[in-house]
This record gives sequence, C-alpha cells and structure tokens, in this order.
Amino acid sequence: MSTTLSACIEGIGVLGPGFPDWPAAARVLGGDAPWEAAATVLPPPACLPSAERRRTGNVVRLTLAVGLEAARSAGIDPAKVPAVFASSGGDGQNCHEICETLASAARELSPTRFHNSVHNAPAGYWGIATGCTAAANSLCAYDASFGAGLIEALCQVAIERTRVLLIAYDTSYPEPMRSVRPIPDAFGVALSLAPGASEAAHAQLELAWS
Repeated sequence: MSTTLSACIEGIGVLGPGFPDWPAAARVLGGDAPWEAAATVLPPPACLPSAERRRTGNVVRLTLAVGLEAARSAGIDPAKVPAVFASSGGDGQNCHEICETLASAARELSPTRFHNSVHNAPAGYWGIATGCTAAANSLCAYDASFGAGLIEALCQVAIERTRVLLIAYDTSYPEPMRSVRPIPDAFGVALSLAPGASEAAHAQLELAWS
C-alpha cells in the first residue's frame, strides 16, 4: 500500500551563504549566475516591537526573514496561515551562552536566555511579529529535520485543505560545540504550500512512500 501527499509551492524564501533571497538563489540554482561565497547577513526583525527585537537571536532573525519572504512571494497574509518550524538544533549560540553561564562562578541565568532556549521560540516570535493565531508546530529530527517538517506540513495541507508555511532553518554553533556539530553558517528556507493546483505556483510537489 502506497501513500502520496501533494501540494503546490506558491512562495519560497531563502537566506544563506551567498543567497540573500530566493530570486538570487534561483538564478544560481538555475545556472544563470555563479555562486559566490559570502557570509549570511541576517536582517534586523523590523516587524517586531522594539522590546522584543532586542531579545532576539540569529534563529529568530533567520526564520522571520525567510518566512515573510515566502508569504510575500505567495501573496498570502502570514497572520492567517498555520506554520511548521523545523530545525536540527535550535539556537546554538544561545545554548552556548547558557552553558558558559552555568559553568562560571556567577551562575545567574538571564530570563531572556532562558525563554529563548526552548525549541519553539521562533514560532512564538513569529506569532508576535505577524499577529498569527493559527497553529504553529515546532519539531526537530536531527539531520532529517527538513524531511520531518515537510511531511508534517504536507499532512496538514492534505487533511485540513489549507495553506501551510514550512520554515526550516539552522544556525552555526560556536566552539567547542561546532567541532561536533559543524554547521558553518546560518541557512533557512521557507515554502508556502497550498492544496490543489495553482497557476501561480512555482512547482507541484509530491511525496510518496510505501
């Protein structure tokens, strides 16, 4: 018995080394431009209130950038669309800072560090930034995190017959954790998925297994 899930990709967001956005990434991936090595530049989260903006780390800046680009590309209101967040490790920099604090003589942990340490922190900031009250799932499956997120998003599209934003991301770890989890730079991709076919879609996606 085989199972097939399908959706159309209406919008895409990309941010990573040498990829400032999806149009630039599309030119490189399509062979129309060479890839040029450049560090990922994470834009400030202007969509957040100033108090929240000061508390954000790289993962929040990354997820907001690619998620909002995908929503704009699809022409959808991010406040009305469920989202799935997928990351293999969450906020490595914040984890590093917490470990350093706990290993020091002064072990008082910042409340901001603590609330940013949970894996679903980007989903929470997404709700604040967009005003979205739709469901937001956050998951982790190590190197299979993108695949797990894609399956989750496609299941929601198929069962609920609704658009879903998939936001997958990872950021680099400082040493000494980088030596065992060598993620060299931040990279994120977001897909706005919709049920059925659409003339405005970039592609039709099908996932099958037996």
